Amino acid sequence: METLFQEKIEANLQSLIVTRMIHEMQETSESQIALLEEQSSLVEDQAQIMIRLRESENKAILLTSKAEELEASCRELLGTDELLKLQKQVCKVTMCSLVQIVLLCIAFGLFVMHILSPSIGVVPT
Repeated sequence: METLFQEKIEANLQSLIVTRMIHEMQETSESQIALLEEQSSLVEDQAQIMIRLRESENKAILLTSKAEELEASCRELLGTDELLKLQKQVCKVTMCSLVQIVLLCIAFGLFVMHILSPSIGVVPT
């Protein structure tokens, strides 16, 4: 009878130990499942971040090429602006020269007319 009682106590202890182990294993498996779900979520987030990073890189490349095109256009405009300034200066110089030539012709014509015109008055002797 004593052996039966002892076997019953041992069986109860083993049952208690097995129950605790099962409970601990369930908690561990639940925490592992939660960890796996979190890792899966992190992997999805990382994939989305990588997609955004690629999009940002593509936009950066596009913006860089646009900036280079804009810089080339600015250089072209500066060259055109300098050309227009030179043309304006040439026009000013040409107009001034033309006005001076016209004035010189008028002065020369008046001088020639003055020399060739007959004297009206009597010259005292």
